[in-house]
Amino acid sequence: MSTAFPHTFSFDPSYGYSLEDLLAIEAPSPPADFADFWHAHYARAMQIHPRPRIKHIDMVHDGYEVYDLRYFSTDNFIIRGWVWIPKDKPVKRGIVVGHGYGGCEKPDFPLQPEGTAFLFPSFRGLARSQQPSVSSNPASHVLHDIDKPDRYILGGVR
Repeated sequence: MSTAFPHTFSFDPSYGYSLEDLLAIEAPSPPADFADFWHAHYARAMQIHPRPRIKHIDMVHDGYEVYDLRYFSTDNFIIRGWVWIPKDKPVKRGIVVGHGYGGCEKPDFPLQPEGTAFLFPSFRGLARSQQPSVSSNPASHVLHDIDKPDRYILGGVR
């Protein structure tokens, strides 16, 4: 059990496990109601009308009109973000751009396939979708209400 790859971290990122050790770890069995639980969350989310609103913000970037976005998620949680729509070209496709736990303070402008509209939501509790009831600290955010399955943050991320 030794780290077999070079790194510059001040700690051992393998935590002493070799690749073979990691591959030998088996996933635990899911709870008996795992699939039913997530299917019920999905069904509940599908009953929500998100009431999306976009508002032009007088911003054009590389041929895209930029809009503020607002819509409702489960539990009336307001999700905010941006929408980019090609200014002078027809929309042929749409892409939803996600982000990590650091949040998304602004749209990521390097992505620009022609004829593509972009949706950049700031996920529940982070960046533009912060709410006092949810920690925006990345270390705490994913654990928010983890002890309450019906309230767990990932159950509401839709």
